[in-house]
Amino acid sequence: MYGMNYGYNYQNNYQIPTDERIWVQNQQAAEAYLVVPNSFVRLWDSQKPVFYEKRADATGRPLPLDVYSYQKIEPVSASSSITQGNELEKQIKALNERILALEKELGYEYKSDTDDSGVQ
Repeated sequence: MYGMNYGYNYQNNYQIPTDERIWVQNQQAAEAYLVVPNSFVRLWDSQKPVFYEKRADATGRPLPLDVYSYQKIEPVSASSSITQGNELEKQIKALNERILALEKELGYEYKSDTDDSGVQ
């Protein structure tokens, strides 16, 4: 019987995921957070979609707080990129027409071996 383990004392091998971020309630709490000299810490606001980066110089004196906003970036759909491309072509064509009109006004005639009318 010696050396046999009849008990059910085993360790769970799973780990509970932890959030490594440091959460603060607002900007004032982020400003009050102490930082080790010559380092920085990122603090996440629990009330708004912003985060703060707080730095301290070599003497431990805090530097101005940097505030960043985060937002979801929506994917660009194919139809919107085509629309943007068409708008760009229209703008280029309008600019070319304005340049030609200004050249005519100034009496400048541009002669070229290539035909610029097909420029897109």
